Amino acid sequence: MDNADIGTVRRLNELLDSEREARKLAEARADQFAKERNELAATVGRLEGKIEALTSQVGQLTDRVTAQSEEIARLRGKLGGAS
Repeated sequence: MDNADIGTVRRLNELLDSEREARKLAEARADQFAKERNELAATVGRLEGKIEALTSQVGQLTDRVTAQSEEIARLRGKLGGAS
């Protein structure tokens, strides 16, 4: 092997090391993105559950307000009829 061959092999090894490092960094970034995606998916799931609970509460409160409004109207009718 002459000096040119040795230089070529050395350069190829440097390029290989560089590519390995780049791949390692890319995999670390991909892992971080996957972790963040999973955390966001879990957060979205929790928020969906909270939205469902709040929607149910709003429905129940709407029913109560409607019933109370009807009761108020009925009592006003009684008061108006009693005068």
